[in-house]
Amino acid sequence: MLIWASLSVLRPFIPALIWAGMIVIATWPLMRLLQARLGGRRGLAVAVMSLGLLLVLIVPLYLAVASIVEHSGEIVALVKSIPTRTLPPPPDWVDSLPLVGEKIAAGWREIAAGGAGVWRLIRTPMPCR
Repeated sequence: MLIWASLSVLRPFIPALIWAGMIVIATWPLMRLLQARLGGRRGLAVAVMSLGLLLVLIVPLYLAVASIVEHSGEIVALVKSIPTRTLPPPPDWVDSLPLVGEKIAAGWREIAAGGAGVWRLIRTPMPCR
């Protein structure tokens, strides 16, 4: 019963442990090289590697969040414009698709000509033919 309880507590963390193991195995040669360059001090090499790997995670995440915040006005305007947007006509290359191109282009043109906004297309499922 104790083993089962322990495993049920650990169950949500198993994927993270697997990823951590993969990262450690993949970066082990770099850590050994860094340890040799730091005079054999493993603790310092581990600290530098941990900081480096943390930066590899934090910097892209920070840049993504900063970009979203910077363009938040544009994102809000785009979301508000969804109900009024219309579907453009299909590109020329759609007609040239083998077997299904003409049917897809005809259906696309029919929807675009009907003045169906993108919002209506999202909310209304396409009928199967």
